[in-house]
Amino acid sequence: MIIYDYEACNGCQDCLNVCPRGVWEIDARNKKAKIVNPTRCIDCTACEFQCPVRAIRIERALIPKSPQIIGAPF
Repeated sequence: MIIYDYEACNGCQDCLNVCPRGVWEIDARNKKAKIVNPTRCIDCTACEFQCPVRAIRIERALIPKSPQIIGAPF
């Protein structure tokens, strides 16, 4: 499960560049990352470890859940 702090995101695009499954895109409106394919996430933690501001956390769950987005305007 992806836990993502939208407000903490600095728009560096590191998550987008390191994700092997295309889970992330950059929101053209405000240049922050957004989750566009949450079901494709394989909990590899690449984005979590690449994020310089620790806006992303991956928690492995026994039952897949929807991503949690903190402070997102959408």
